[in-house]
Amino acid sequence: KGTLKPTFADSKDILVLNSFVETESSPSQKSLPSGSKMATLAPPFLLALLVAIILPTVSSSLISSTALCEFYINLNGEVGDPHSSLAGWSGCGLGLFGAPQACSFYGVECDEDGEMTSWDLSFADLTGTIDWGWFFENRARLKKLRTLNLSGNGISGSFPHDLCALSSLVELDLSWNEMSGGIPGKECWGGVLNLERINLSENLFSGELEDDLFLDNDVLSHANFAHNARDSLG
Repeated sequence: KGTLKPTFADSKDILVLNSFVETESSPSQKSLPSGSKMATLAPPFLLALLVAIILPTVSSSLISSTALCEFYINLNGEVGDPHSSLAGWSGCGLGLFGAPQACSFYGVECDEDGEMTSWDLSFADLTGTIDWGWFFENRARLKKLRTLNLSGNGISGSFPHDLCALSSLVELDLSWNEMSGGIPGKECWGGVLNLERINLSENLFSGELEDDLFLDNDVLSHANFAHNARDSLG
Protein backbone atom coordinates (compact mmCIF):
# COMPACT_ATOMS: atom_id res chain seq x y z
CA LYS A 1 0.00 0.00 0.00
CA GLY A 2 2.98 2.34 0.14
CA THR A 3 5.76 3.57 2.32
CA LEU A 4 4.86 4.49 5.85
CA LYS A 5 6.60 7.48 7.36
CA PRO A 6 6.42 9.00 10.82
CA THR A 7 5.04 12.48 11.27
CA PHE A 8 6.17 13.76 14.60
CA ALA A 9 9.32 15.77 15.16
CA ASP A 10 12.47 13.96 16.23
CA SER A 11 14.60 14.77 19.22
CA LYS A 12 16.44 17.66 17.57
CA ASP A 13 13.12 19.52 17.33
CA ILE A 14 12.38 19.29 21.06
CA LEU A 15 13.19 22.37 23.06
CA VAL A 16 14.75 21.70 26.45
CA LEU A 17 14.48 24.34 29.12
CA ASN A 18 16.49 24.17 32.32
CA SER A 19 14.94 25.63 35.43
CA PHE A 20 17.29 26.72 38.17
CA VAL A 21 16.06 25.95 41.65
CA GLU A 22 17.92 27.32 44.63
CA THR A 23 19.20 24.47 46.82
CA GLU A 24 21.83 24.07 49.50
CA SER A 25 23.41 21.11 47.71
CA SER A 26 24.44 23.15 44.68
CA PRO A 27 25.62 26.56 45.88
CA SER A 28 27.55 27.20 42.67
CA GLN A 29 24.46 26.75 40.52
CA LYS A 30 22.84 29.92 39.20
CA SER A 31 19.57 30.64 40.90
CA LEU A 32 16.61 32.87 40.38
CA PRO A 33 15.85 35.66 42.82
CA SER A 34 14.34 34.29 45.97
CA GLY A 35 11.15 36.25 45.41
CA SER A 36 10.59 34.79 41.93
CA LYS A 37 7.71 32.35 41.54
CA MET A 38 9.72 30.51 38.88
CA ALA A 39 12.13 29.38 41.60
CA THR A 40 9.45 27.05 42.94
CA LEU A 41 8.60 25.40 39.61
CA ALA A 42 9.77 21.81 39.24
CA PRO A 43 11.23 20.61 35.89
CA PRO A 44 8.35 18.18 35.16
CA PHE A 45 5.88 21.04 35.30
CA LEU A 46 7.94 23.10 32.87
CA LEU A 47 8.29 20.18 30.48
CA ALA A 48 4.55 19.59 30.47
CA LEU A 49 3.99 23.30 29.82
CA LEU A 50 6.41 23.25 26.89
CA VAL A 51 4.75 20.20 25.35
CA ALA A 52 1.35 21.87 25.62
CA ILE A 53 2.63 24.98 23.86
CA ILE A 54 4.99 23.52 21.26
CA LEU A 55 3.29 20.37 19.97
CA PRO A 56 0.14 22.06 18.64
CA THR A 57 2.35 24.47 16.71
CA VAL A 58 4.55 21.71 15.27
CA SER A 59 1.68 19.50 14.13
CA SER A 60 -1.06 22.04 13.36
CA SER A 61 -0.72 21.52 9.60
CA LEU A 62 -0.61 17.71 9.82
CA ILE A 63 -3.51 15.29 10.05
CA SER A 64 -3.63 13.77 13.52
CA SER A 65 -4.19 10.17 14.53
CA THR A 66 -7.09 11.42 16.63
CA ALA A 67 -8.86 12.85 13.55
CA LEU A 68 -8.30 9.69 11.52
CA CYS A 69 -9.55 7.53 14.39
CA GLU A 70 -12.66 9.69 14.63
CA PHE A 71 -13.39 9.03 10.93
CA TYR A 72 -12.64 5.30 11.23
CA ILE A 73 -14.67 4.67 14.39
CA ASN A 74 -17.61 6.61 12.93
CA LEU A 75 -17.66 4.00 10.14
CA ASN A 76 -17.63 1.16 12.67
CA GLY A 77 -14.05 0.17 11.92
CA GLU A 78 -12.67 -2.74 13.92
CA VAL A 79 -10.58 -1.65 16.90
CA GLY A 80 -8.73 -3.29 19.73
CA ASP A 81 -7.44 -6.31 17.78
CA PRO A 82 -3.61 -6.42 18.00
CA HIS A 83 -3.54 -9.01 15.21
CA SER A 84 -5.60 -6.95 12.79
CA SER A 85 -4.19 -6.52 9.28
CA LEU A 86 -5.19 -2.86 9.50
CA ALA A 87 -2.10 -1.79 11.40
CA GLY A 88 -2.59 1.40 13.35
CA TRP A 89 -6.35 1.59 12.92
CA SER A 90 -6.93 -1.20 15.43
CA GLY A 91 -5.20 0.99 18.03
CA CYS A 92 -7.88 3.65 17.72
CA GLY A 93 -9.82 2.04 20.53
CA LEU A 94 -6.95 2.55 22.97
CA GLY A 95 -7.38 6.28 23.38
CA LEU A 96 -5.18 9.29 22.62
CA PHE A 97 -1.85 7.70 23.55
CA GLY A 98 -2.78 4.24 22.28
CA ALA A 99 -3.07 5.24 18.63
CA PRO A 100 0.16 5.41 16.60
CA GLN A 101 1.31 8.37 14.56
CA ALA A 102 -1.02 9.08 11.64
CA CYS A 103 1.47 8.32 8.86
CA SER A 104 2.11 4.84 10.27
CA PHE A 105 -1.53 3.82 9.73
CA TYR A 106 -2.14 1.06 7.19
CA GLY A 107 -3.03 2.56 3.81
CA VAL A 108 -1.78 6.06 4.65
CA GLU A 109 1.11 7.60 2.75
CA CYS A 110 2.78 10.88 3.62
CA ASP A 111 5.41 13.07 2.01
CA GLU A 112 8.75 14.02 3.54
CA ASP A 113 7.07 16.81 5.50
CA GLY A 114 4.66 14.36 7.12
CA GLU A 115 1.64 15.60 5.15
CA MET A 116 -0.87 13.01 4.00
CA THR A 117 -0.84 12.33 0.24
CA SER A 118 -2.67 9.01 -0.15
CA TRP A 119 -5.38 7.27 1.86
CA ASP A 120 -6.53 3.75 0.96
CA LEU A 121 -9.05 1.99 3.19
CA SER A 122 -10.57 -0.19 0.48
CA PHE A 123 -12.19 -3.47 1.54
CA ALA A 124 -11.78 -2.63 5.23
CA ASP A 125 -15.28 -3.73 6.34
CA LEU A 126 -16.41 -0.17 6.98
CA THR A 127 -20.15 0.49 7.38
CA GLY A 128 -22.38 3.42 8.21
CA THR A 129 -22.36 6.95 6.86
CA ILE A 130 -19.51 9.39 6.38
CA ASP A 131 -19.74 12.25 8.84
CA TRP A 132 -20.71 15.34 6.88
CA GLY A 133 -18.28 18.13 7.66
CA TRP A 134 -15.28 15.95 8.54
CA PHE A 135 -13.46 16.61 5.28
CA PHE A 136 -14.23 20.32 5.43
CA GLU A 137 -13.04 20.61 9.03
CA ASN A 138 -9.77 18.85 8.15
CA ARG A 139 -9.25 20.37 4.70
CA ALA A 140 -6.16 22.35 5.78
CA ARG A 141 -4.54 19.13 7.02
CA LEU A 142 -5.51 17.27 3.84
CA LYS A 143 -4.37 19.95 1.42
CA LYS A 144 -1.89 17.55 -0.24
CA LEU A 145 -4.18 14.50 -0.37
CA ARG A 146 -4.11 13.21 -3.95
CA THR A 147 -5.69 9.78 -3.63
CA LEU A 148 -8.71 8.68 -1.58
CA ASN A 149 -9.91 5.09 -1.95
CA LEU A 150 -12.78 3.85 0.22
CA SER A 151 -14.07 1.27 -2.27
CA GLY A 152 -15.34 -2.20 -1.44
CA ASN A 153 -16.94 -1.35 1.89
CA GLY A 154 -20.53 -1.02 3.13
CA ILE A 155 -20.60 2.76 3.39
CA SER A 156 -24.11 4.13 3.03
CA GLY A 157 -25.78 7.51 3.05
CA SER A 158 -25.41 10.37 0.61
CA PHE A 159 -22.29 11.65 -1.09
CA PRO A 160 -20.38 13.94 1.33
CA HIS A 161 -20.30 17.24 -0.55
CA ASP A 162 -17.43 18.54 1.56
CA LEU A 163 -15.14 16.11 -0.29
CA CYS A 164 -15.11 18.80 -2.95
CA ALA A 165 -13.14 20.98 -0.51
CA LEU A 166 -10.09 18.76 -1.17
CA SER A 167 -8.76 20.67 -4.15
CA SER A 168 -5.62 18.53 -4.51
CA LEU A 169 -7.53 15.28 -5.18
CA VAL A 170 -6.35 13.45 -8.29
CA GLU A 171 -8.09 10.11 -7.77
CA LEU A 172 -11.35 9.39 -5.91
CA ASP A 173 -12.76 5.87 -5.61
CA LEU A 174 -15.97 5.23 -3.67
CA SER A 175 -17.11 2.29 -5.80
CA TRP A 176 -18.70 -0.90 -4.46
CA ASN A 177 -20.46 0.69 -1.50
CA GLU A 178 -24.13 1.39 -0.67
CA MET A 179 -24.18 5.14 -1.09
CA SER A 180 -27.38 6.70 -2.37
CA GLY A 181 -29.01 9.98 -3.34
CA GLY A 182 -27.82 12.33 -6.02
CA ILE A 183 -24.31 13.05 -7.21
CA PRO A 184 -23.34 16.69 -6.59
CA GLY A 185 -23.30 19.11 -9.48
CA LYS A 186 -20.81 21.44 -11.08
CA GLU A 187 -20.81 23.82 -8.12
CA CYS A 188 -19.10 21.07 -6.11
CA TRP A 189 -16.69 19.63 -8.66
CA GLY A 190 -15.61 23.08 -9.78
CA GLY A 191 -13.29 23.15 -6.78
CA VAL A 192 -11.56 19.85 -7.62
CA LEU A 193 -9.90 20.75 -10.89
CA ASN A 194 -6.95 18.37 -10.46
CA LEU A 195 -9.22 15.32 -10.48
CA GLU A 196 -8.10 12.81 -13.13
CA ARG A 197 -10.02 9.69 -12.12
CA ILE A 198 -13.35 9.24 -10.33
CA ASN A 199 -15.16 5.96 -9.71
CA LEU A 200 -18.60 6.00 -8.07
CA SER A 201 -19.85 2.81 -9.73
CA GLU A 202 -21.65 -0.08 -8.00
CA ASN A 203 -23.59 2.10 -5.56
CA LEU A 204 -27.22 3.19 -5.25
CA PHE A 205 -26.86 6.73 -6.58
CA SER A 206 -29.83 8.06 -8.53
CA GLY A 207 -30.91 11.10 -10.52
CA GLU A 208 -29.62 12.82 -13.60
CA LEU A 209 -26.02 13.78 -14.18
CA GLU A 210 -25.44 17.35 -15.28
CA ASP A 211 -24.02 17.58 -18.80
CA ASP A 212 -21.41 20.12 -17.74
CA LEU A 213 -20.47 18.33 -14.50
CA PHE A 214 -16.73 18.50 -15.22
CA LEU A 215 -16.78 21.22 -17.85
CA ASP A 216 -14.00 23.22 -16.18
CA ASN A 217 -11.79 20.17 -15.64
CA ASP A 218 -9.13 19.78 -18.36
CA VAL A 219 -7.36 16.75 -16.89
CA LEU A 220 -10.17 14.25 -16.15
CA SER A 221 -9.50 11.04 -18.07
CA HIS A 222 -11.74 8.47 -16.35
CA ALA A 223 -15.22 8.82 -14.83
CA ASN A 224 -17.20 5.69 -13.93
CA PHE A 225 -20.79 5.99 -12.64
CA ALA A 226 -21.98 2.60 -13.90
CA HIS A 227 -24.33 0.18 -12.13
CA ASN A 228 -26.16 2.57 -9.88
CA ALA A 229 -29.87 2.86 -9.11
CA ARG A 230 -30.73 4.67 -12.35
CA ASP A 231 -29.67 3.99 -15.92
CA SER A 232 -28.98 7.70 -16.28
CA LEU A 233 -25.87 7.13 -14.18
CA GLY A 234 -24.68 4.18 -16.24
